[in-house]
Amino acid sequence: MPRRKGFPQISSMPAIRMQSPESSRNVPSRSQEVSNLKELPLSTSDLSQNSTTDFTMNAAHWLPISISSGSEDETDKSHKTETDIKDFHQLPVVLQKEPSMLNLRSRHDPKYQGVRAKKTARIVNKVGVRNIDTINIPERSARFFRDIVHTLIDAQWRWVLTVFIFSYFGSWLFFATLFYIIGWAHGDLIFDPETGQRLGEGKEECVRGATNFAGFFLLSVESQVSTGYGEKYPTEECPEAIFLLIVQLTVGLVIDAAMVGIVYVKMIRPPKYAEFKFSRKAVICQRDGKLCLIFRAADFKQDHSIDSKIRAYLFEDKITAEGERTGKNQQRLKLENNGRVFLIWPQTVCHYIDETSPFYDMSARDLIQKHFEIVVSLTGISRYTGQTTQARTSYLSKEVLWGHRFSNIITYDREHGHYVTDVDSLDTLERIDTALCSAQRLEEIVNEALEALEKKSVFHWAHNFINDIEEFDEDDDEGLQMMPISSKTVVSPSPHPSM
Repeated sequence: MPRRKGFPQISSMPAIRMQSPESSRNVPSRSQEVSNLKELPLSTSDLSQNSTTDFTMNAAHWLPISISSGSEDETDKSHKTETDIKDFHQLPVVLQKEPSMLNLRSRHDPKYQGVRAKKTARIVNKVGVRNIDTINIPERSARFFRDIVHTLIDAQWRWVLTVFIFSYFGSWLFFATLFYIIGWAHGDLIFDPETGQRLGEGKEECVRGATNFAGFFLLSVESQVSTGYGEKYPTEECPEAIFLLIVQLTVGLVIDAAMVGIVYVKMIRPPKYAEFKFSRKAVICQRDGKLCLIFRAADFKQDHSIDSKIRAYLFEDKITAEGERTGKNQQRLKLENNGRVFLIWPQTVCHYIDETSPFYDMSARDLIQKHFEIVVSLTGISRYTGQTTQARTSYLSKEVLWGHRFSNIITYDREHGHYVTDVDSLDTLERIDTALCSAQRLEEIVNEALEALEKKSVFHWAHNFINDIEEFDEDDDEGLQMMPISSKTVVSPSPHPSM
């Protein structure tokens, strides 16, 4: 039976079995499933019988609509069945697609029972995060505290704000405690319960206007932030209080400089995931007769980065001649224009597959069998801050498509007089005719064709030259004659032999 458009052939259906309502609990074996294929209805007349047919296709996720009939009006039912069958292009069953497990998971369907998408091992994920966890680092925590500035710059904002708040609050509380200890040692906190006079040593208190811990805390805050209300201040009675005030002011300046510097650097720092975007797939196609690996990069900022440069590295497991597995062997890929791009609009980055490329002997079949990862990094300089920003992504072997190319997404709007780029079509691909052999084999075929063409052209030239000589000899025999004069040969026309 010829294949109808929009319906799969029955012969290509995997694991088709016919079940009846009574035997639906018994799962048939593989041999029974194959034998049941012979019992499928082969004509539309088999479907018009009063029976219920249920077909299930496990591997393809297709379920047919069951066709059944009851004991009601047989004439109307048979007429309706024949009419429906004609509308179904006279196929034995009508198929409808069953939603996959991933679709069920996305819409939280109760049929989904925890089926997870298989995670693929990769070094860098699609958004540029390094998928590497380093363990057993000696003195790991101490290393972070030794370089606390860069640790805070690389930390998340919630940790920076936490350190910012606790650094000020902690310093205020610490120096307030020290002022309180000095006042307590000097007796400034001892008062007569009846008169309220101070009973401590000295003519006056160490800190004027502070009689409890709250007062000393306000003194610490007002001194460090230079508020200066004037009601609380150290006196000449306690030199240690004056020295402590100088230390607090110095520490406050250091904290101000450190916190302001860290927050400022973190604010002007380029985002961790820059506004660079890469295509989700890479392609292999032919350009100017050569195979090349191509991916697309774009900068979506209004003012694009300057001095942008792209680098690509191939990571692949390698086994030496001695049988040693070297792990992820790293090799840099040579890019067009040495990787320098001007990202005024989305650009395609090309790696020509030549004799220096690791893909030189890889064919389309080898691409399916290989397991590698291409890590791409894009660096650029901000036009305003001058800081370097970077974005990364990676392409697994299964994310490299053979025989495709990227669609053109740049058009010119004549009405408004500017170019337009379609961001939604950044990943749009087109299928094109591409040689399935490796670049090495393609080069050999081209060279063989050129050699054959060159030999053919030389043969034709020699053949034409010989024909010209033969024609010249025939003309010479008819119109020319040779005449010897004093041991020299003179060629003269035949009508005038005496001249």
